[in-house]
This record gives sequence, structure tokens and C-alpha cells, in this order.
Amino acid sequence: MQTIVYNGSFEGFLCAVFDVYEYKLNDVHIVPAHKHQPSLFAEPHIANFDLQHSERVWQGLQKKLRIEAQDGLYRCLMSEIYGI
Repeated sequence: MQTIVYNGSFEGFLCAVFDVYEYKLNDVHIVPAHKHQPSLFAEPHIANFDLQHSERVWQGLQKKLRIEAQDGLYRCLMSEIYGI
């Protein structure tokens, strides 16, 4: 499993999603930097913050998701509830 670490913001999460598609990563675990626990055996992928990447992913999600689902995604991510 590949761990992707992002800066903890919603836009940072979208950049991590962009990287999953860009690098064709499978079986990933996306985690904010403040909750990341380093491993001795695996090097994490650090998602670079790029506003253009986050906007591109968000526009794609807006085309595919209803407004309620978009709002739910945002709220779930910002809640930081474990396993959400």
C-alpha cells in the first residue's frame, strides 16, 4: 500500500487525488501530514500543493457529483473523523 501525504487542507487532498491519477497509483492511503506516522519500510509520496491541480480535480467532481454529494465530501474530509 502506498501512503500519500498531503498538507491537511481540502485543496491539498484534491492535489493528492490528482497525483493518484497522474502516477496511476493503486492501493493508496491518503493521510494529512499531521496524522502521518513514518514507516521504516516504506517511503511516502508527498503530494505537492498546486492550485491548478486541485481546481482541475474539483471541476471534474462537480461534473460527476450532485451538489449534496460535493458538500458531503467536503464536510467528511474536514471533520477528520477516523475512517470517514
